[in-house]
Order: sequence, then C-alpha cells, then structure tokens
Amino acid sequence: MLDEGLLGNPPELQLTLLKQELRVDANAIIDIRMQTNRMSDEQAMDLMERSTFQEHEEAVAKLQRVKLSSTQLPTYFVGWRDWLRVRELEKQTKGGAFRLADFHDRALREGAVPLPVLARLLTGKGF
Repeated sequence: MLDEGLLGNPPELQLTLLKQELRVDANAIIDIRMQTNRMSDEQAMDLMERSTFQEHEEAVAKLQRVKLSSTQLPTYFVGWRDWLRVRELEKQTKGGAFRLADFHDRALREGAVPLPVLARLLTGKGF
C-alpha cells in the first residue's frame, strides 16, 4: 500500500512497515540462535521486547513457538525476501509498464506455487 502512495505515505504507515520488517528479521535471528543454543530465553525476550517493540504476551508466545517447532519463524523472512525478489524481477522485465496491481493479480492467478517457480512463470527468469 505504501508503494502505491496510500494516504500520501504518512510517516506513521512507513514506521509500521519498518517495525514489521524489523520483527521478521529479529524472529529469524531468534529462531536460529535458539535452535543452535546460542541464545537464552532471557536474551530472546529482551530482543523481542526492547529491540523490536513486541508486546510481552506476543514475545512469550513466540518464544514458546520457537521451542516447539524449528524453522517456522525464518520462513517468514525467506518468504518476504523472495516475494520482493519476484516483484523486482517483474519490475525489471516490464520496465515502465510495471503496475503493482497487475503483478499481484498475475501472481495470485498462479496459485500456491513456490516463489522461485512463480518468478519463472511471471518473468521467464529464476533466482
């Protein structure tokens, strides 16, 4: 929505997006470090609450999730990164004819395919 200029790109919306991106990055770090015994519960809680501004209840639930299933949180990071990679490939392919709404429509029509496959379907290029 920010890329399309929703409400004139107010700083509040920009800050919200940046906060979400920060959380995605931190969540991947927490999962990897917890799974490799390089982060304590206290360190994870501190990172979530103080550095990425997550509510206490959210952080507690996330810590429990990290302990119960590995690799869930990093998949959000990988998925977001790859979605942006597909979008960038589409921008490069279409040039000035790129429209975000058209990209989303085409991507959704392809259904639930892996993102590298989506890149090939939309652009003929992989990553």
